[in-house]
Amino acid sequence: MALDTESQQKLEAFGYAQELKRGIGLIGNLSLTLSVISPTTSVFIMVGAAVAFAGTGVAYAYVLGGIIALMMGLCFAELGAAYPIAGGSYSIVLRELGKLPGFLTVASWLIQGITLPATVAGGMALYLCQLFPALPQSIVASASMLLITVIALLGISFNARVAAVLLFIEFAATVFYIIVCWANLAQPLSVIFTPSIPADGGLTPVAFSMVLAALVPVLFSFNGYDGALTFSEETLGVRQNVWKSVIIACAAAVGLETLAAVGGMLAAPSLLEFASAEAPLTYTANAILGEAGTVLLILAVVIAMFACALACVSQFARIVYTSGRDRMWPVAVSSLLARIHPTTRVPWVSVLVLGLIGTVLVFFTSLLALVTFTGVLIVTVYALTALSAIVSRIRHSKLDRPFRMPLWPLPPLIALGGTGLALWSQSLNDIYIAVGLFALAVIYYLAYLRPRSDSLMQFVLTPMGEPEEEAATAEPATT
Repeated sequence: MALDTESQQKLEAFGYAQELKRGIGLIGNLSLTLSVISPTTSVFIMVGAAVAFAGTGVAYAYVLGGIIALMMGLCFAELGAAYPIAGGSYSIVLRELGKLPGFLTVASWLIQGITLPATVAGGMALYLCQLFPALPQSIVASASMLLITVIALLGISFNARVAAVLLFIEFAATVFYIIVCWANLAQPLSVIFTPSIPADGGLTPVAFSMVLAALVPVLFSFNGYDGALTFSEETLGVRQNVWKSVIIACAAAVGLETLAAVGGMLAAPSLLEFASAEAPLTYTANAILGEAGTVLLILAVVIAMFACALACVSQFARIVYTSGRDRMWPVAVSSLLARIHPTTRVPWVSVLVLGLIGTVLVFFTSLLALVTFTGVLIVTVYALTALSAIVSRIRHSKLDRPFRMPLWPLPPLIALGGTGLALWSQSLNDIYIAVGLFALAVIYYLAYLRPRSDSLMQFVLTPMGEPEEEAATAEPATT
């Protein structure tokens, strides 16, 4: 294992032993984090959802969403460098807002960890089967999830190398698409400032409330830059490389996806057909590149999806591993989830749990179609993290912060306002599903976890020496 004494000491200050292998630097962390975001996958899938809400107002939605994402990126960067723990935002919320909000964050990540990789694998199989109709979609999807699970078990260094290679292909395809679109503009720039949506066979002005409704799929498409935090226990030079990875990944995702979304709209031969298409960017690609060029682009999207699913399994497995190490579940379950493979130093049980559940889940496309509420869960985690950024500066003013966000407190305040608007504009059905899931998590916490706090939920809240009225009441968990 590569030596990084300072990062290891930082981790041990929170009561954790260095169990995972520190085998990646800034480039490795950035490769995995950008693969979690997967700008190509995100923009080609989520633009359709955003356009369904906002029509050509998708340009406004991506600009507004980009501002919120960048502000959130600053919050994640500061807190992630101060709390370099594989639990990511869950470990942050836990220590800044308390055990119940922390557990709600765990519950949100657990749901996403089960559904998101399987959803991406299902989307990858769908695209492949469009190109090769003879392939059985369910078998392709499940085989993909199994292969992804096996690769995720091979170690963080190998995963990072695979991600880097696939990411290069993905970025080349995205940049190519952006250049082609902006070099073949078919619409005047003025259409950006007069957003419209299909209605009665034509286009009609879109209400600003619908632009706000598109914020959730847009924020969903940018989501993943906090993945840098979940790989922090495996990153060398964690004090600098984690926050740098967050900011670079966030800025790259916002820039590339916004240019692709707006460029795809402006290059579309018909705004009506663009706004009515199930896959708007693919419509533009086919119009400019023809069938052969679109096929190559779709193959690049499939590669991006594979890298995204692999990085997602790796990311969420680290969060599940940390929740087991923190004893968020019955002792036997927690001990299993916190197991580390002696050779690869991977949380192999957590990887297998997510991978095998995803393999089964990917058969049920109707079930995967029900995860539209996932965006609500993501935005809720954003709001909790932004609030943590404010509370942290007040409650833990002397906390060691390798990075301090500029213009504080504007970034967390803007992020809170933006996430609030996004949640306010969502469908009641998605809100009800999210509230119901959080209610189940609250019941579990109150009925099972809190009465057993002497044996469960064992972790150090703040490093030794930090001012904390509640102090670090628990001994470091052993696994």
